This record gives sequence, C-alpha cells and structure tokens, in this order.
Amino acid sequence: MNLKKYAFLFITKGLMLLLIFFSLVSTTQALENKIKGFLQGQFTNDQSEGVIENEFFIHRARLGISGKIHQQITYNLILGAMEPPDRNPHLVNAFVDFNYYTPYLKIRFGQFLLPFGLEGPQPITLNPMIERATATKKLNPFRMFRDIGLQLSGEYKIIDYAVAVINGSGANSPDENNEKDVIGTIGFSPIEGLRIGTSYHFGRYKKNTKSNLNRRRYGLDVEFVRKGLRLRTEIIDRQDEQADGSEKIDAGWYILAGYKFRFNLEPLIRYEQYYPDAHDIDVNSDVATIGLNYYILENNRISVNYEFKDDIENPKVGNRLTAQLQVVF
Repeated sequence: MNLKKYAFLFITKGLMLLLIFFSLVSTTQALENKIKGFLQGQFTNDQSEGVIENEFFIHRARLGISGKIHQQITYNLILGAMEPPDRNPHLVNAFVDFNYYTPYLKIRFGQFLLPFGLEGPQPITLNPMIERATATKKLNPFRMFRDIGLQLSGEYKIIDYAVAVINGSGANSPDENNEKDVIGTIGFSPIEGLRIGTSYHFGRYKKNTKSNLNRRRYGLDVEFVRKGLRLRTEIIDRQDEQADGSEKIDAGWYILAGYKFRFNLEPLIRYEQYYPDAHDIDVNSDVATIGLNYYILENNRISVNYEFKDDIENPKVGNRLTAQLQVVF
C-alpha cells in the first residue's frame, strides 16, 4: 500500500510540475518574453606604468529576460556575470514600464539607466566607441550609470523628455539619507536626425561622515545622425559641496564624428577633455581616440580603438590599444 501511495503521489506531483512547466512556457511565448544578453571580449595593450601591458579578458557578460506581463506592462531584468571595474557579478537592470497607449507618458520603476546626457543613458552595446568618454565617466556619480527610483518619460512632436526621482546612492546600494535626487533631460529635434538636449541633476550625498551635502550637474548635448553620418558632442559641469564647506567644481566635454559605410565599416574619431578643477584650465586630461567598427550582423561587431592620452595630473598614464568582440543576442 505504501508503494502504491508513494507511486501515486510521485506521478501526481510529476504531472503537476509538467503542467506548471508547460503553462510557463506557453505564457512566456504568449507574452513575447525574450532571453537577451551580450558578451564583450577584449584585448588591450596599455602603455601606462604599473599595469599589465598585454591582456585578454572578458570585459562584460550579461544575461537576462525582458517581455510583457500585460499589453501595457513590460519588464526588464538583466544580470551581469562580469562587470567592470571589479569584474564581479552585479544586478544591472531590474525595472517595470507602464505604457498607457500614448507616446506622451511612460512610467518606469526599478533600477535603470539614468536620463542625463547622451552617453550615460545609452546602453553600452550601442555606444559608438568601446567605452564612454572620460568626462562622461568621471562626472557621473552613479555606479553603472544606474540608480533605483521612479521615472516619467515621453515624446510630443519635436520634444522628448525624461525625469526621474531616485535614491541618489547608485545601483545596488541602499539610500544614504532621507533626501531624494532629481535627474532629467529634455530634447528638441527641429529637423530630421538632429537632437539638441539639456540635462540637470541635483540632490544630496554623503561624503565620509558628513551627510546631506549638496551636489548639482548640468549638461548640454547635440547629436546628428543621418544616412550613415554620426556627429555628437556633450558638455558637462558638476558642483559638489565638500565637508569643509568649500565647493569642488569639475567639468569636461567631448566631440565625436563617424561615418558608417555600406560595407559595414564605421571609422570614428573622438577628442575629449576633462578638468578636475574647472577654475584651472591648465590642469586637464586630453584624450584623442581613433576607432573602427566592423558590423558582422546588426550590432554584433569587432571594434578597435587607439587612445592617445595626455594626463597632466597623472603622467604615468600612457596610450592604449583596445580590440573588442561584441556578441549581442
């Protein structure tokens, strides 16, 4: 009797598990869920002092799922198995979008890329160069360019906007104070292919043991993309209150140009400057990058960047060659 009872329970539970599995599969297909991710493998030759000169490594490796749980509700969950700079696993995206049959308003909640400038909110797989510009990285206070909060965005004729209320402590981090940061961008597209945008960020942050220090960022950006031609520039200024009551002001900018030919080759050039002290224009970092992308299929590509670096603050920094294979699925 016991054997029959256990056999009955085993078969019953097995059938239940099979039904649940097929139900999930059919639901996934019905709601158009999709497994997605990418892999970026790199080789670098770095002429800086005190670093490994030649190295093969996996720069980023991400895997996740996105789809619909309702006709107007979508989600995005992406995990990073390998993330710079520590090359450890991290949660990347975890957000839900609410779309209400209109392009004027979309509500997003969770952990997501923040709406400031051009390069910051753009997925790294779509960035023309292998990495974002120095100014974009150094003037961004948020880890992985992400934070947790609520965002409103939309478009109306030639205007687009996005504004978010966030914790202000960066991705995968608890809030450090009771204040919330506000960050947003608004853009105008007067002609086809041209967008002129401005961004603003203000909030409070903690440094050492001092809390609720003021911080602000301003940005201006212009991009023109049409018939293979790509031109873009960004100017960013940041002002952070210090624990002693003083204010640190740093700034930076870059300009990028590229052209994608019909045979899938895209040569690029970018020049950038970063000023750790905006009051002293002689103290800065200059980087000129020459790049070439070969698009194998859609956004799967082979990229080569060579950076000519001149860092007055750190003369040990040398030129660097980076080659990357990007596979997106």
